[in-house]
Amino acid sequence: MDDAARRVLLEVVRRLTLSGHEVYLADPESIMSDPDPGDGGRVTVVDTVDQAVRPPRGGPAREAVGGGAGNHPTRRR
Repeated sequence: MDDAARRVLLEVVRRLTLSGHEVYLADPESIMSDPDPGDGGRVTVVDTVDQAVRPPRGGPAREAVGGGAGNHPTRRR
């Protein structure tokens, strides 16, 4: 990933977070080391997409997680 692509992705993350969305980045190869989306942005880095989804209320199907905001990136394994 080049610098321009990284900046674009992190700006999208920042804007989504400021709009109230919780953002997860599936990065199994650790390409985005220490992603910092800037003021008000937050991204949770996970190894697989399955780590970024949860079952909906009342059913076994899976859906993307949403909502929330913050300002520090994290990594869940």
